[in-house]
Amino acid sequence: VQRAFIPTFLGDCTEPPDCPEDLDEDGSIDGTDLSLLLGHWGDPIEPPGTGFDLDGDGIVAGGDLTRILGFWGACSG
Repeated sequence: VQRAFIPTFLGDCTEPPDCPEDLDEDGSIDGTDLSLLLGHWGDPIEPPGTGFDLDGDGIVAGGDLTRILGFWGACSG
């Protein structure tokens, strides 16, 4: 019984996967992330590549939308 418990327990303690497109950090890229991105559409971002600027060009625009749609679904590490 303990053997089954230990891997489950250790799995719960690991860091979440790196998933910058998951803007609300809920483990998946979905409509909420899309809504967040669209809410910042056209915003300049400093420094580039942070926050809602997923493609690093310094503005929330089409490239960032492409990343959200391209990685749609559950985050994977």
